[in-house]
Amino acid sequence: MARASHKCESRSIFAVSPRQRRFRLHVGGIREGVGQLGMSGARLSGFDRRGASQYHARMQGYTRTAIALHWLMAALMTAGFALGATMVDLHISPRKVRLYAYHKWIGITVLALVLIRCCWRLLHPPPPAEPMPRWQLSAANFTHALLYALMICTPLIGWLYSSASGYPVVYLKLWQLPDLVSKNDALAKVLVQVHGVLAWTLFWVVLLHSAAALKHHFIDRDATLRRMLVWRRG
Repeated sequence: MARASHKCESRSIFAVSPRQRRFRLHVGGIREGVGQLGMSGARLSGFDRRGASQYHARMQGYTRTAIALHWLMAALMTAGFALGATMVDLHISPRKVRLYAYHKWIGITVLALVLIRCCWRLLHPPPPAEPMPRWQLSAANFTHALLYALMICTPLIGWLYSSASGYPVVYLKLWQLPDLVSKNDALAKVLVQVHGVLAWTLFWVVLLHSAAALKHHFIDRDATLRRMLVWRRG
């Protein structure tokens, strides 16, 4: 009877994947080590959760490419927001023209990077979400979809506005991008308003996204933010 039980246990061990076996051994090692230190059950449970969550972040994190794209785009959009909020109130001057050029370059770069990021995401699906209530998961999925839509539409509308205004985009002073529409002052007045609304909507959605990540890290204490910080191969 004991031998049959041992065989069943052996089969159950080898039925799981290597990653699952490493995860079980990791958590088991934590429990054994903490038990030798004489920690209480409550402290042991908290230690297990933190250790398991850290291991989960390492094993289920994003690829290096996804992490690099995420933080590069975050930095560029921060710079774009700062420039956009500053340059509109300036008087016509060489400085204002220069800031507008920088703002356009950032927008075109973000547009290119978000398209690359979409392709990468299709080829390398993100890790599964941390356990959370269904409404939070639905809100997170909606926010991510809205973010991607805004990151594409906002610079695209800006490009359209520049074309309609009669000022072509000369990217990095090297390449003149094609005009998406012919010069049209009436259309330009509409597009600049749409671009502003989209930009401010993107700003607030990014803030909401950041607040949710901090909430997961400091209140829920899960691996949502950590896995975007853990640098792994890929």
